[in-house]
Amino acid sequence: MRTFIYFMVSFLAFYLSMKYRYKMMNQLLRRRWLRRISVSLAMQIPFIRERFMKIIFSPQSKTDSKEAAHLYN
Repeated sequence: MRTFIYFMVSFLAFYLSMKYRYKMMNQLLRRRWLRRISVSLAMQIPFIRERFMKIIFSPQSKTDSKEAAHLYN
């Protein structure tokens, strides 16, 4: 019985975190210090850093705007 309750609570937590994931992220990133930490941690990942630098420092063209739109969607 204890295993069943643990399973149901875990499933409910997973379901709610998927359903409200964007609202939770907005609430967390509303805090300036958490936003600063998350950006600095993301910029330590080479793939993310290269994508951002390529978008920010490249000349504007149609392909760049499509790539930027893809990055944010």
